[in-house]
Amino acid sequence: DLSRRDFTINAMAYHPERGLLDLFGGQEDLRGKVLRCVGDPNRRFTEDALRMLRALRFAAVYAYELAPETEAAMYRNKLLLNRISAERVASELCKMLTGADISRILMKYAGICAVFLPEMLPAVGFAQHTPYHTTDVWTHTASAVGHANACACINAAAPAQDALIVRLSLLFHDLGKPQCHTKDSG
Repeated sequence: DLSRRDFTINAMAYHPERGLLDLFGGQEDLRGKVLRCVGDPNRRFTEDALRMLRALRFAAVYAYELAPETEAAMYRNKLLLNRISAERVASELCKMLTGADISRILMKYAGICAVFLPEMLPAVGFAQHTPYHTTDVWTHTASAVGHANACACINAAAPAQDALIVRLSLLFHDLGKPQCHTKDSG
């Protein structure tokens, strides 16, 4: 059973008499904050493509780094995300957006996120041509989502649903800019 788990950190078992069974280095990966697939990452993702979104969620929420072979397999298999139901994608996206490290994940894995949010891809690298923005649309968006906790509308007393609504709003707030932009003639 452990050999078919998604990540090494989830592939440990405990027996009250024999102790911890860690066949895949999960403890070391926990200490190092590394997310690594058990065995062949291509196989893990073809068995269940949702595991790619779980990886992004864990990375965003727990500030984990993806092991190089896991990251490479995610890029190779990213189109499998099209087979995942919209409800399951939405559930993982909402959990991912609550992570403190969400800005880094949105920036680093834009190519994977664009599979389920294709509207974001035109924003990547799209210059805003305004003195009020110093970054492209996607960098601004990812930064805004990550800084949502600094908003007065999100604090320790606010329900988690309010925080999620703010982060979703920030995620989508500028995605129409590339399609709607104009430039003054002067």
